[in-house]
Amino acid sequence: MPDYKRQHYVPRCYLKPFSLDRGGAAINLYNISRDVSVSNASLKGQCAKDYLYGADLKLEHLLQYFEGEYARIVRVIESTTDIPTQYDLEMLRDFSLLQYSRTEMAMKRMRMMFEGMHNATYEGYPVTLPKLDISERTMMLRSIQSYTDHRESITDLKVCVVKNRTQMDFVTSDDPAIFTSRYYIQRLQQNNFGLGSSGAVFFLPLSPRLLVICYDCDMYIIPNRRGCYVSTSSLRDVSALNELQYLKAAENIYFSSWNNRQQIETEFHATAPHRPDAWCRISVFVPDGFNQMGERHRLATDEERSTSLERLIQISNLHPEPSRWFSKLRFRNSPRTFSDGSAAGHVRRHIWETRHLRS
Repeated sequence: MPDYKRQHYVPRCYLKPFSLDRGGAAINLYNISRDVSVSNASLKGQCAKDYLYGADLKLEHLLQYFEGEYARIVRVIESTTDIPTQYDLEMLRDFSLLQYSRTEMAMKRMRMMFEGMHNATYEGYPVTLPKLDISERTMMLRSIQSYTDHRESITDLKVCVVKNRTQMDFVTSDDPAIFTSRYYIQRLQQNNFGLGSSGAVFFLPLSPRLLVICYDCDMYIIPNRRGCYVSTSSLRDVSALNELQYLKAAENIYFSSWNNRQQIETEFHATAPHRPDAWCRISVFVPDGFNQMGERHRLATDEERSTSLERLIQISNLHPEPSRWFSKLRFRNSPRTFSDGSAAGHVRRHIWETRHLRS
């Protein structure tokens, strides 16, 4: 096989800490579709496709730089003598967004959005639809582009590394970077938020003993931090963090100890009914008169979706909604959020100030 033909959307350096004896050769997994645990699966073949980033290898080599830095930083964090720098923490935050944007499921979510927008735009029109390029490579490149486009929007998120002091390991998956908002889901009872929204938080397991959280520090606090670290001795907390992987995994849950397989299967089965059926929502609105703010719109009926000549289309990304949250990620007594009543919703100060500087 030519060098670099098999290109990974979850890099081997990421999965290595979860592999058997951390050797990077084999890994335990639970396969969702077959409902079976597999021991000693080859790590080399996990989360990989032929020339996913292109045969010219330009993007593949660029991603290797980030992967190399990530592996170095995890070694620093696991060290008893080294201390991660601010640069290291920022790289972890960037890697969380990059990993969120580069998986096979990220590509499929992108395809769902493009197809949904395309179909909603041309529904009912007696014309030949323009060709839509939703090829695997194009969708992956667009998904990676979203990392570049949105990287600046998360630079305000604070980084904290969770040390697992329990007998239960963290698990990971083939779509391991979790983005959500406890504020939107728990306080606002909404799931339509984005990377600039208030309460944004990323969760990414680093190893069976470590997990990184990147969070909106105007909305949350993590008490009892020591530098960039916080420890948990709560099995409930570890279970809550693992639930996020069960909710979002595409096909495989990866875990370190074969002895934990029955517990993982049981926890996954309990979570399975709550796994989302879709990761985006397409809404079509039609004109509904005017008010003092301008033209008003309302949700279109099924008939209006195909007959209205004027329509407003909204795409909402959907996110994991866990049954419980990591207890150390707590709401501030006086959380800060910004909103002007527009469809942008509640955003963080960083996003608010950037928008107003541009206007």
